[in-house]
Amino acid sequence: MRIKIDYKETFRGEKRTVIFLLLLLIAELVFILYSNLFMYDTRLDMDMAKLYLHVIEMWENKAIFISGWSYGTTLEFDCASILALPLYGLTGNIYLAFAISNLIFCLLLIWVLFQIFEGESTLYPLASAVIVFIPYQSGLLDYYNMMFFNGSQYIVKALIPLLLTALLKRAYHRIGNPERNEVIMAVFI
Repeated sequence: MRIKIDYKETFRGEKRTVIFLLLLLIAELVFILYSNLFMYDTRLDMDMAKLYLHVIEMWENKAIFISGWSYGTTLEFDCASILALPLYGLTGNIYLAFAISNLIFCLLLIWVLFQIFEGESTLYPLASAVIVFIPYQSGLLDYYNMMFFNGSQYIVKALIPLLLTALLKRAYHRIGNPERNEVIMAVFI
């Protein structure tokens, strides 16, 4: 018994899935941008207020390290503030600066996912991105707030190992030993 595969139909089905995932991802990014532009005041807490004030003070003092400032554990450079600082200088609006910064980091995360799955079907990075950007929990220290909203404290922390994975994969694919690559990728992850 031979199994006949209709490749044209398979491609059409994959194309529909890619379009659906792309539309879903765009909707998620629009929601992230909307919530950062128009809902920041509903979740403004002491940590976010301190982060916003710190970025404003850094810009106004033209210094990264401000004398007399009470620093926390990370100096707030491993979050959206790293891009929000120059954007605040350009816009003069701290909320807009963080919204744009968060969107840039989201786009960077999508780019890194596409780099990780380079050479594979477009379905893989799109499905991964859609899963990552699902706002399944939103609260003070919940997933959505910490990754994509206000200060996005974990977006850089999540990007670093993913970027290293993409760079490692690219480096070992240039060497040309696919079996070794997958073993190293599995160990690294």
